[in-house]
Amino acid sequence: MCMFLIINISSIQLIPITMISYRNSYGSANPTEIVGPAIIATLFSTIAGIAFAKMMYRKGN
Repeated sequence: MCMFLIINISSIQLIPITMISYRNSYGSANPTEIVGPAIIATLFSTIAGIAFAKMMYRKGN
């Protein structure tokens, strides 16, 4: 249950629609260039959250 919560909190997001729309409304030349870095940041935050949960689970037993 905690693992599910951590994965949801780490903001798994495949396409950051809100940021793309902000960039588009402010006249960015390529508003979708944020997709790659956003996926990488999401991946790292999810890995860090899962590692922390596993570490705390092992510490508790």
